[in-house]
Amino acid sequence: MSSSFKIVAEKLLLFLKELNEMEINDEFFLKLNMYENFLKQLLQISEKMETISEGEKEVLIEINEKNNLLLSRLKSEKDSLKNNILSVNKRANFKKKYYN
Repeated sequence: MSSSFKIVAEKLLLFLKELNEMEINDEFFLKLNMYENFLKQLLQISEKMETISEGEKEVLIEINEKNNLLLSRLKSEKDSLKNNILSVNKRANFKKKYYN
């Protein structure tokens, strides 16, 4: 396994672990941006490699699985926020309609 691949992959896995566990706030989005930068680096490194070893393939699969968990968490959070906004809008419209 190339050393640059290993270093970036380890950082990615650490970021994914943190992102999947931490509260979604400003710090989360800063770490998400750093994660995206490391992911781009890993993609560049892997594109330059002539072959991918079995160990590197396993690391990429692990990163993909954890990335999918993060994506589903973000989708769930997005859906929750959307529902909360719709609920607030319905209450505001109800108050406008009946109290004005």
